[in-house]
Formats: sequence, C-alpha cells, structure tokens
Amino acid sequence: MTDWYRLFKGRWKCPKCGSQDIIINEHALTGAGFTRLMNWQSYEYVAVTCARCGYTEFYSKQVLGGEREAMKILDLLFGS
Repeated sequence: MTDWYRLFKGRWKCPKCGSQDIIINEHALTGAGFTRLMNWQSYEYVAVTCARCGYTEFYSKQVLGGEREAMKILDLLFGS
C-alpha cells in the first residue's frame, strides 16, 4: 500500500493560500451505466486537501501508478 501522505508532504503547496499542511484521503467513484447500477467502484483517486483553507485537488491512482511512478509524476508537477 502506498503512503500517499509521505509522497505529497513537502511537494504539494496550496495554490490558494500557500500552505503546505495537507490532509490525504482516498476515494473510489462509480462510473455511469452498468458500473453505477452494480455500484462498482471503478475510478480511484487520491485527494490532497489544504489543512488551512480546504482547497482540494484529486489525482487519479491510475495515472500515479505505484509509488515509484507517483514519485516521478509528483517531481514533474511540483519539482524535487
């Protein structure tokens, strides 16, 4: 299991207030049609929320991949 807090801490900065204090949550969402009818959670996201102002960004787990891939993507997004 990936430690998302460790991966985002120190890299993510709130674009609204500039704080780096974060709250991490994981969310699974259904799609439309049959997956919604069967309540299959087919889309998974990591939510990074600013602990100061509440601004939230969602990152697809499919795009982030495993820990190693996530580190590469986060470095591209936020710098190292």
